[in-house]
Amino acid sequence: MKGKILKILTGFPFDGEVFDYYLNFEKKEFRPWTELITEFKFSLDIPFFNILVPTADTVKFNNLLGKLLKNGKNVLLSGETGTGKSVIIQ
Repeated sequence: MKGKILKILTGFPFDGEVFDYYLNFEKKEFRPWTELITEFKFSLDIPFFNILVPTADTVKFNNLLGKLLKNGKNVLLSGETGTGKSVIIQ
């Protein structure tokens, strides 16, 4: 599989796991999710359970959820309590 991908795309991720990267279609290369993390700004006006600290995982799930919903796909998020599933869905 890697051989076929390397014929089309550059920068195949050999470090970490393939899930640590997203595909930048414009540049035709793999990029780490960490580069899309925005700065966290705490606000006292936001209720505690609506706070979402941006991490590679929250950025990844938010991005994938958005793309799936945009294309009319059904999505079920599951995971541990307090990982931001409800906030990402909202």
